[in-house]
Amino acid sequence: MIKSMTGFGSHRRTDDDYVVDVDLRSVNNKFLKVGLKAPEALSRNKMLFEDLIKARISRGTVDITLKLQRNEGGSNYNIRESVVESYITQLEALKEKTGVAGEINLHLLLSLPGSVEGSISVDDEELGARLRDLAAATVSEALDQLTEMRIKEGEALFGELSGILDVLEENASRVEARRPELLKDYRDRLFSRVQELLQDSGANLAEDALLREVSVFAERSDVAEELQRLRSHLVQFRETCGRGESVGRRLEFIVQEMHREVNTMGSKSNDSSIAALVLDMKGLVDRLREQCLNIE
Repeated sequence: MIKSMTGFGSHRRTDDDYVVDVDLRSVNNKFLKVGLKAPEALSRNKMLFEDLIKARISRGTVDITLKLQRNEGGSNYNIRESVVESYITQLEALKEKTGVAGEINLHLLLSLPGSVEGSISVDDEELGARLRDLAAATVSEALDQLTEMRIKEGEALFGELSGILDVLEENASRVEARRPELLKDYRDRLFSRVQELLQDSGANLAEDALLREVSVFAERSDVAEELQRLRSHLVQFRETCGRGESVGRRLEFIVQEMHREVNTMGSKSNDSSIAALVLDMKGLVDRLREQCLNIE
């Protein structure tokens, strides 16, 4: 069954010390594009997250948003002791050099640039691996939600596509039913017009000449081949939708071929009723094309 390229998935996962939140959003794209917004502690694992997406999704733009914080009871800020100690040393030296009196208090030190780090820093290799695994598991579970939503959207898309295909098939059948009448009407109109022109001349209409003219018209205006190919494309479209793989590009190609056949029918048509049916069919094919742009 087809899948939509649009969807959303989110998940939160925790361990004893940390919490990871993931939001996944996907939209249309001819190819697969993965974007990542994450804190420094996790952004270094971008290739891993991309591989998780590529294993499940083949088309679309997928944006990953990762948030990392300490678990309840922990602080999301780190005091950089080496920076604070450096400030103390410099301030003590400045007091001694200038003779300026004053106390060096903690509030002052923590307000100085670089004393407090607002994000979780991963300098320890073991901690980095731990956070990487926690984030990867969270992305995988959010990806389950995203995939489920894309499947549901695909089911809704298939229902709409099936309705369009049904109307296309109905219109093709109506054009097919009109074909025999088209030749008869043309022959009658042609015979009547020629008889009218020859009425005062006393000349007779040669039957074989009339047949030749009708034959030329039939060959020039017959849409039997286009109808046959269009019906074949409709069958291919339905069969392709039933495959369990990425079929969006193939469906777009099939719709291009449908458009070609319908356009040819329009250029051949000299009958107002067929022209109206062909115009409706062009609109239906355009609707198919628009919907296919959202299929993976």
